[in-house]
Amino acid sequence: MSDKETMVTPTNPDAAIDLESTRLELVDKLRSAEARNSILERELADMRQSLVGLHEHVLHEVMQEASRGQADMDARDESQGLILFANGGAAEADGGQRQIRAAVPEKLVERLIAGHPIDYQLRNTFLLTYREFMTPEEVLAAIQALYRPRKTKIVSRIYNVLSDWMTKYWCDFQGEFLQRVMSFLRDHIVPEDQPEILPQIECLVKSKLNSEFSGLVTTTTTALGDAVLRTHPAPPPPVLPKYLRDPLPVGSIGSAAGLGSNPSSSATLAAVGTLSKSTAWLRGGSRKEGKGIRFLDLSMVEVARQLTLVESELFRAMSPLELIGINWMRKNKEETATTVLAMTRWFNHVMQWVRSEILMTRETKTRAVVFERFITLADELLKLNNFNGVSEIMAALESSAVWRLERTKSLIPTKSKRMLQDLVANCSPDINYKSLRALMRDAQPPAVPFPAILERDLYYLDRSLARSIDGKLVNFQRYQVMADLIQKFQYLQSEGYNLMPVPEIQAYVRDYVPLSDDDAYERSLTCEPR
Repeated sequence: MSDKETMVTPTNPDAAIDLESTRLELVDKLRSAEARNSILERELADMRQSLVGLHEHVLHEVMQEASRGQADMDARDESQGLILFANGGAAEADGGQRQIRAAVPEKLVERLIAGHPIDYQLRNTFLLTYREFMTPEEVLAAIQALYRPRKTKIVSRIYNVLSDWMTKYWCDFQGEFLQRVMSFLRDHIVPEDQPEILPQIECLVKSKLNSEFSGLVTTTTTALGDAVLRTHPAPPPPVLPKYLRDPLPVGSIGSAAGLGSNPSSSATLAAVGTLSKSTAWLRGGSRKEGKGIRFLDLSMVEVARQLTLVESELFRAMSPLELIGINWMRKNKEETATTVLAMTRWFNHVMQWVRSEILMTRETKTRAVVFERFITLADELLKLNNFNGVSEIMAALESSAVWRLERTKSLIPTKSKRMLQDLVANCSPDINYKSLRALMRDAQPPAVPFPAILERDLYYLDRSLARSIDGKLVNFQRYQVMADLIQKFQYLQSEGYNLMPVPEIQAYVRDYVPLSDDDAYERSLTCEPR
């Protein structure tokens, strides 16, 4: 054998056997480990499930104990004549809440801060209506009396109530009262309670104060509306006569109206506020020298849009506090129900404008055309869910001075007459405005309801349910009904219309000088003698 040849050593059979044995042993150990791991995983899953069950059991026991404690407290308060419950004190099926019929004011605050379970309906109703039976200072004093250091539940409730109160009714937190609230929080809410509470309240206060200084508080609803518009497609282009399509000249009636391309509720209120004073307004006004707006030149689609924009701004600027305690009927109504009165004046003005446009048209055929245009306008307003606008137009068309014009109505096309019949039925006051209520109930925002229906309901509520029982208990059922009525209207304030303002058309309607009631009827007799 040559030195260059390689020798191949045969494999050792015993070594091969040892390797295979080692491999099989490792496989067995791996399988054994996997089995043990599977057992451990099942045991861990069982333990987790047991912990969940234990947590639920403990929570149930805690809730049961809290419910028993609340029931004992309620029984004691009832026996002392401090609170009365509806339906014999039975709890509601949906959440275990006992509906309060009446209570002393302090007990209502106690239910807010320490009641079990949390009653959100009570909180919403109380914050909206408490001014009828307590002052803000009295509410704060009652909250301070309930504070207990290091009681997490109480501290959390105080934070939630104050935060909700400030967010919804910032108008209560002015001057010295705001200082008192912040002093209470800084002096009593210690870091061990919940360290994040004071910074959160301070942040909320700062944002509200910044909003005031930047002028946003008076345009809150407009700001909300603009935010909605930015998420929407571009608004539909206005339908305008040719002489309104050119750029608006500086100093024209539109720019002076305060209702430009981004109208604010404050500007709308200021403009409509002039309707309460009978001054020498210019009818429509001239956009260019020698040129004014003619009603018959306007598209009823666009007039409906512009009326809706103005009325939506007014409606969304209406604070629910203006409706509490029929403020619009009080001696100081100009201060306490500004927007409610503005909407009423606007309603009357539009009604008188419609009536005057018809009666000031001399020729019977043309007058029939104008009448028909207003039927179309009412229908367009209905399509926009502007129930206030529909009611304005129908109030004018059904007024004695207009409805008696039989020759004029005989010239209206059959299709428009049928449309008029449907509108009359929809706006009928029969059965407490049953048809109009159904339309408003089914409407989704954006919408403008007919506030007179709400005002009517609140008036009868004020007359039918006393404010107190036995002279010392707040009749809380009265305020629950009141809050329910108002909150249904508040829902429709949540969204504005994605429409482009046309200041000239808005100003044309707003600045129109209508006929008085007596002059209107005289004019009606001139148009069609008896």
